[in-house]
Amino acid sequence: MSEFELPKDFGKLIESTYDQAFKSGDIVFNESTSEIIEDEETEIQFNLTLATGLAKKPTPEDSPEQIKRPKDFNPFLNPDPKLTVIANYANKFNILLNKFPITPNHILLTTKEFKSQNSPLSPEELIASLRILDGLEKSSTKNEKFFGFYNCGENSGASQPHKHLQFLRYPDNFTPFPNLLAAKDEAFIASANKEPLQDKNLPFAHFLLPLPKSKEKLYDEEYLALAFSSLLQRTLTILRDTESPVAYNVVITKKWLLLVPRSNAIYKNVLGINSAAYTGLILAKNEELYQLIKDVGPLEILKELGFASTADQPTDEYHY
Repeated sequence: MSEFELPKDFGKLIESTYDQAFKSGDIVFNESTSEIIEDEETEIQFNLTLATGLAKKPTPEDSPEQIKRPKDFNPFLNPDPKLTVIANYANKFNILLNKFPITPNHILLTTKEFKSQNSPLSPEELIASLRILDGLEKSSTKNEKFFGFYNCGENSGASQPHKHLQFLRYPDNFTPFPNLLAAKDEAFIASANKEPLQDKNLPFAHFLLPLPKSKEKLYDEEYLALAFSSLLQRTLTILRDTESPVAYNVVITKKWLLLVPRSNAIYKNVLGINSAAYTGLILAKNEELYQLIKDVGPLEILKELGFASTADQPTDEYHY
């Protein structure tokens, strides 16, 4: 689909926009430190990041710029040109920089017109996301891998009501657990109608679909609609059976699509968790939270904020 084609210099365009915004102070980069830890029982990796600067993001009380903004200010409508990488992408979206990144070149895909963050992803939004991931990886000279994520619903960790996806680079020497799960069943990749994959070693419900290597199929709207629906159906069944509000996380790479139903956005009322955590990346804004994550264990936190695993439960006529 030509309307979703990105410039060949997409990566350089992101970098130049970021560099200019950083120099002008329109981006506030937050220094951070990270370490990779491994769960002893499952051998799953987690990348823990400490970014104390995020706890000091400007508020209306200390920022003249934000004092002028109304309470319902939407940064994604008429976005700041200095943070805009591509305006009017595919006539439906904008590609923007995150104003408060902890890694350089953190970008967002936002709808041009207001759409609710509580709505499911459309095939066009999935195609745009896959194109962005492809553009990011083609631009990388270090064989870096990227992922996109979407926080849907109040209990998902969403911070803005305007529909948006975020895109980040995976840390070096890090293997997200969905990579291991997707590699277990190559035959699964050919169809969007099979049972979603689940890892029996994980204590929380999650549904994964490996994606085809063929670009013709990967960018096919009908295929993506079926693929997303097959995961969403299982997710909604859990939310229905537990009488929970609709909330889930979506993580997407060029190789797989993952959905995780959510029961709560904040652990013990102190630690916010979004989609990135369910692919192994957990962020703490102070030393106390960082130590809490290590003491409790990432898997226990993810279990608490999700739902019990359904890996041993086949679908039946009562599932969506």
